[in-house]
Amino acid sequence: MRVAFRPTTLFQTFEPLPGNGGFFSKGNLPMQDNRDFIDRAESAAEKLHGEPMTTEEIAKNFALYGVQKRAEALERFDSELGGEIDSSPHSLRRRVQLMALRSKMGTIHEALRKARR
Repeated sequence: MRVAFRPTTLFQTFEPLPGNGGFFSKGNLPMQDNRDFIDRAESAAEKLHGEPMTTEEIAKNFALYGVQKRAEALERFDSELGGEIDSSPHSLRRRVQLMALRSKMGTIHEALRKARR
């Protein structure tokens, strides 16, 4: 039996579809996704809307989620940023973009928490 997956939100991983058992059998594990947060967001947006999402749009969409989902997304984002970085120029530029997006998302989360949203 194969397990089908659907993306739950832009800021979450994948969950099994209902009725498929939800358990992995040997050989049915999902592929490893080595893309960073921005790459995954751009890919998802491109599949939905036909064009990649900018970091500004990612931050705006982030504000639409509830407190719990935002906190979980920030924790996952932080764990992703905690990994090793390559010294190539592309990797360093991408790291700066990720850190700027994380900062923006953190500011949005704090402002919404203070407003009790």
